[in-house]
Amino acid sequence: MKLTAHVYLLKKGKKVVYVGCTMQPNPFIRIKDHFKDKDFDSVLVTPCDIQDVLNVECSLIRKYNPKYNFQHAFDFRKPKKP
Repeated sequence: MKLTAHVYLLKKGKKVVYVGCTMQPNPFIRIKDHFKDKDFDSVLVTPCDIQDVLNVECSLIRKYNPKYNFQHAFDFRKPKKP
């Protein structure tokens, strides 16, 4: 049996404001936690192979530069200068 994770995008209007991932079978269990500290009005969820989930999440953070992803341990918004 293949393990599945989920990557989700929280949106306000057409703008992506947060990108997250969860390993829970029901991603909405994790998503509901965001109602207390993030302003969004829609959610896009996609299943993802568990081995790829962090790479997919990081790629989407780089692509959309969401305002609520500033808490990540790594800064995905700007490439590091040598």
